[in-house]
Amino acid sequence: MNLMRDIVPQQGASSAATEKSYFGNAYGRLTSEVWRYDTKFVARDLPPVANNNPSATPQPRRDHPTRVALSADGRKLYVTLPGSEAAPGHELAVIDVATERVIKRIPIGSRPYNAVLHPGGRYLVVINELSNYLSVIDTYKDEPAGIIPADYYAQGLVFSADGKQAWLASRYLDQVLVLQIEANDSGLRGRVLPQGGFNKTVFIGKPVSAELRQALRRRGITVQAENGPVRQAPMIPLIG
Repeated sequence: MNLMRDIVPQQGASSAATEKSYFGNAYGRLTSEVWRYDTKFVARDLPPVANNNPSATPQPRRDHPTRVALSADGRKLYVTLPGSEAAPGHELAVIDVATERVIKRIPIGSRPYNAVLHPGGRYLVVINELSNYLSVIDTYKDEPAGIIPADYYAQGLVFSADGKQAWLASRYLDQVLVLQIEANDSGLRGRVLPQGGFNKTVFIGKPVSAELRQALRRRGITVQAENGPVRQAPMIPLIG
């Protein structure tokens, strides 16, 4: 059974939309390359949305400051600068509360939508609407401190009280992703926890026959040893 199918555009959709091929699963939910089976994560930003008006009046650059987060000591305010879909922003502004002045702009992902302080008080996690990852900021240094793989068009983020787990709302997938979080002096790391999925080793079994091993190789799937187990596959969250 083929779980992937084209989603038929609704009546009244633009001609440009009908020419594109959108993929979904059996439940009609859109998916992205983040969850493609047996692939490595690659951080990506979506390209800006082109203006469909060839006679549009040129506009000045606008940051569109949107949401704020306060540092643990209350001395700094972090402001997301999403820009627009045609000209997305890639910075987080840092404001000194006492002087009410911008003291720094930190480079992050594309179109930062929201920023949430981790319960530990040191790290700030920024949700990038047009990126398939979250940006981590070290508020002690006001510098980027890594990324967390996620998906495009994520918007809301809530940490558990102990900071070991988080819930990320994805408008693109129409889902809430569960994240495992680890934070210490060396940094903050996170990953999406699988909620069900496909396990290649369980499905194929072991040991792997020579015939099956050759068939897998033709499809780009490798095994660990001549008659060893199939390489453990990452668990893939169920969509829908």
